[in-house]
Amino acid sequence: MSKTAEEYLAERLAREEELDNKTNFLTQQQRDAILIAQKALTEAEWSAREMFDLTMDDARNISNAECKLRIAFPNIGKLAKED
Repeated sequence: MSKTAEEYLAERLAREEELDNKTNFLTQQQRDAILIAQKALTEAEWSAREMFDLTMDDARNISNAECKLRIAFPNIGKLAKED
């Protein structure tokens, strides 16, 4: 028997709540870094999709986000350099 739309919605909301609760274990610096990165990615993606180009603001925002993420998550920054 297939699931109803309400069952899929309930499962999705439960997964989202679980993930949101896990962010409580991050430091404020880490949450801020993720938010900055998300905003930079969203704006750069919009520029690429709508203008077929990236602006210098996009480049600066990406650079700033990379720096914030590298500082907030030093182990992930090291792993990223290995690839």
